[in-house]
This record gives sequence, C-alpha cells and structure tokens, in this order.
Amino acid sequence: MGNRSRDLVRAAGGSLPCGTITMFAFTDYIPDILLRPLVAVLCAAVLGFERETQGKAAGLRTQMLVGLGTAIFTMAAWNLQERLADAAGATRVDPTRVIAGIVGGLGFLGAGSIIQAGKSVRGLTTAATVWVVGAVGIACGLGDFLLAIVGTGFATVILAGVGYLEHPAGISGAAKENSATDAAKNDAPKKDA
Repeated sequence: MGNRSRDLVRAAGGSLPCGTITMFAFTDYIPDILLRPLVAVLCAAVLGFERETQGKAAGLRTQMLVGLGTAIFTMAAWNLQERLADAAGATRVDPTRVIAGIVGGLGFLGAGSIIQAGKSVRGLTTAATVWVVGAVGIACGLGDFLLAIVGTGFATVILAGVGYLEHPAGISGAAKENSATDAAKNDAPKKDA
C-alpha cells in the first residue's frame, strides 16, 4: 500500500493491522505510473537515436527498453517497500538493493556489446551508453526528472559533441587502424602465385 493510500485510510478513521499487505489505491498513482516511465523512455530515446544514427547495435529500441525497464524495476521496488511498511512506516525491505542489481545487470548487458578483434576494441561507448540510460531510468523511476534530463543532456553532448572533436575527419580509431593496415598491405611486395 502506498503512503498516500495509507494516509487516506487513516484520515477516514480506519486502521491497518501491522504487516497487512493490501493493494495501493491505483488512482493515487496514475500520474506517476504514466509520467515516470514516459520520461525515462523519452530520455533514453534521445541517447538511442544518437547510437542509431551511428549504426550501433544497441540503438533506439534497445536504449528505450533499457530506460523503461530500469524505471519500472525502480518503481516496483519502491512500491514494494511502501506496501510492506507497517503503520509507522518501518520496513525491512531495501529498494536500493534492486538498484544495485540493475547496475550489475546493465554491466552484463553492456559487456555483450563490446567486441575485441585483434588490437581493436569496439562497443565501449555503446556499453557506457546502456549504463547511462539505466541510470536515467532509475532517476525517472525515483521521480527525479531534473537529474534524468540533465544526465541525458550531458550524455548527448558527450556522444555527439565530444565524438565530433575526437574524430574531426569522421574516421574512428578502428577505421584509421584498418586503413593503415590496408595501406601497408598494398605497399608490400607482391608474391607470385
């Protein structure tokens, strides 16, 4: 039961036995249930769009789903804590453990986008973006929209702006390495077949 619902029961002169688990008043939470995941999805879409335009595997849909999932997990953990709280608000449930689990799970998800081929490592920025989208989703799940929007803004500047400064000619580190390798192969003496 949410704190708002618990307050309504108390205001009506009712009381709840300690440890009672009941459904929260759904109408109390409609704005939160809609707004928190929506902001998470929109922020994640901004970052996912940048990854999509770069042709990365974890693009728009992946980032949006990560943002949505982390917001929902965070909201569910917080709601569980409220529902299991006694009349004084005390509980043994720790929703920060769910957040820690999300961060660990995002590490595995991000690791799946990292590819090592010879001396080249690709996918690190995409992995980091998945991690940031998760943080944005957690912030939205907690209702901290300003933090989520500021974080999205900084990440967008880093992905678009710093990426441009890092590679002004539009050639990535891997592309430079491949072009240097191709040039060396072309300069090597040809063997007779």
